Amino acid sequence: MLRQRGSGRVGRLPSAFGAGGLARGGLCVLVALGVLAATASAVHGSPDPSSLPPVSCDEPYVWCSPITQTTGSGPVSAPVPDTAFNPLGRSYSYVTEGATLEVVRNVADPTGSAGAVAWSWHTATNAPLTAPTPVLLSGGREVVFVGSSDGFLYELDAATGGQIGGVDTHRCVGACAGPGDYMCASDELLAPPTVQLSGLSDRAFDHALTRAHHSRDDVVYVATADGCSDTSRNRVLAFIASDLTPFWIFNADGAISVDRSVGSCALDYASDTLYCGADKQDSAPSGQRSLFALDTTSGGVLWSTDAGSIASGVLLTQGRLYVANRPGALMAFAPAGNGAGGALALWSGAAPVAGPGAVVARDIAAAAFAGHVYLFTVDSAGLLTAVRDDGSSASVRWHVTADLGAHFSSTPLLVTGLDAGLYLYVGRDDGTIQQFHAPVTPDSSPTEEGAVWVTPDELPTQVAGPALDGESDQLQSQIDKRAAFNLSTPGQQVAQTFRPSVSGLLSTVQLSVECASGSSFAVQIQRVTGGVPDGTDYATVKVPVSTLPPFHGQPQLRSFTFPTPARLTAGTPYAMVLIADGSCTVYGGPAGNPYPRGNAFVNPTGEPGQWVSAGTHDDLAFETQRIMRIVAADDAGHITRLALALQANAPY
Repeated sequence: MLRQRGSGRVGRLPSAFGAGGLARGGLCVLVALGVLAATASAVHGSPDPSSLPPVSCDEPYVWCSPITQTTGSGPVSAPVPDTAFNPLGRSYSYVTEGATLEVVRNVADPTGSAGAVAWSWHTATNAPLTAPTPVLLSGGREVVFVGSSDGFLYELDAATGGQIGGVDTHRCVGACAGPGDYMCASDELLAPPTVQLSGLSDRAFDHALTRAHHSRDDVVYVATADGCSDTSRNRVLAFIASDLTPFWIFNADGAISVDRSVGSCALDYASDTLYCGADKQDSAPSGQRSLFALDTTSGGVLWSTDAGSIASGVLLTQGRLYVANRPGALMAFAPAGNGAGGALALWSGAAPVAGPGAVVARDIAAAAFAGHVYLFTVDSAGLLTAVRDDGSSASVRWHVTADLGAHFSSTPLLVTGLDAGLYLYVGRDDGTIQQFHAPVTPDSSPTEEGAVWVTPDELPTQVAGPALDGESDQLQSQIDKRAAFNLSTPGQQVAQTFRPSVSGLLSTVQLSVECASGSSFAVQIQRVTGGVPDGTDYATVKVPVSTLPPFHGQPQLRSFTFPTPARLTAGTPYAMVLIADGSCTVYGGPAGNPYPRGNAFVNPTGEPGQWVSAGTHDDLAFETQRIMRIVAADDAGHITRLALALQANAPY
């Protein structure tokens, strides 16, 4: 058991999903709509953290020794797990630290133990890297794209770390044969790459690739950060993912004034639109645009607007586009613009999310909760702010600052608990991750429920954004296009029964589904009685069909995450029930019974008790995932995996 921060006592903390957890004490300063109020936490007393003795490996650390020490130096990115799509059935977390990309095994596999570094890669130029983008390409190969301040975009083999390719993004004079042709040697890439997969895209995107002689290929996008004091000639470049040949360039001639990009772009598959922000300088000419919506089939501008200096990522969620600029103005826009090349603001005014003298440069977090979208930001002074989207306006619900002289240092990680409450996990600059709980709605100031050290040695480091990682439980990933279950008649349903191997919370399922426009689609986890679903609903997720366009080529698994996880018991049968209103197709596995712990069923009417066997293809293509771990990294190069578990009555 770990020693608590604060009281020095050893004990457990009430958790998000049951008893347990690890506490830390002290005061959490709550600023509700500008009114400062100090609130005591559950554990009283706040000695200096350096006065506490070190602790040994114990819960909640998964790896023992629980900490991986990386070999790089410099700024650290938030970890990016690949558990949901690793084609080899492995699970890695990717972290950049300065000029080094470190890849750590989340769980043991035939190549090494859990927590060990699988491979690392370092730029030959010793130039710092952007945050990494691991992705499973439509051809079935997993790669990692990463940009660098040396101006190159690199593509690496995710299994081995071998460099597949690299492309020079410097502005050049002439043939661009090398540094001698550079217009500016200090041109950089600071924003992480964005990838559009052809298998998830529509026919318009595939037709554009076909015209470029790359049918069914994928595309990677990078936004530039020009050097040599250039603040107006930046570009967005699109490259074919398989060989990094150019696809298109936005602003190739510099005709549009565009400043550098440092935050991630947002991609809308439904409309083939890429949204990118620009970190516009204060000295920029009046009216210079800083938010651009680009057509991913051509690179053409669909609309643009001046949203101020944008240093954080653009967020597209719940049919709205959210942007926070450096001065702390949080705004919402219609993704389609105003129809005349400009933006359509959805709020009557921006929501202020930065304290005096502070700026916003971290990404926005968002959660749909209690009928509203709630947005969370952390400014440069460590102020955590919650904002509610009220449709035509926004309201700041509360502000929180850290205790013990610490500051929040990461974008919040958001998790919905079984109690329907919202849990927030935020990295701090004293080496801890702090948990908050909003039990009813996030409208009220959240309850501080403790924190845990990233390192058991309790080092006062700055923690990068914690990442949530599911662990695969049940899997039948083979897909056979001949096993197509068509849901085109009202009431029709398809189901797959399964038996979890471990008790816990089911957060996500993956299924191979495509739908026609105008349809709606839902996935339920139901109780099983007599071997078939009985209609008792444990969890439901409804998704717009715009996220499920027809596949081009081989069908793939698509993820469905439940707003509230379902609590499951090991060995007990459950069913994934797929319900469509319109026309959708669900793909199964090969003939026979490839998954022996369950079966596929069809209900032609949707009425209880009407389930029949799916026939010769006895299983769907599917995967179930449990939220089991948080992966975190700090600026000293430590990477850890925390068992903030989803098992019943276990620590979270």
